Amino acid sequence: EHSGDIRLAIVDIGLPDGEGWKVCEGLWALNPDITVFMSSGNPVTEFPSWLNIPPNRLDTIDKPYGMKELVDKVRPVMEA
Repeated sequence: EHSGDIRLAIVDIGLPDGEGWKVCEGLWALNPDITVFMSSGNPVTEFPSWLNIPPNRLDTIDKPYGMKELVDKVRPVMEA
């Protein structure tokens, strides 16, 4: 119902069920304009080959991250 209202999501790649990438896939199926930040305690250097990533819609943020780092990542997306 509100998929067009969502502009940004922060998804933990290490969800307990290991389905972080599938959450991204589901978000983009609802709205390909959603920007997703994948959060992980380990640097994310590779993305699954099966994941159809819309252009400029995926970024990463490594844990632990502070408020300043989070704001610096989120602000440009929300102000666009």
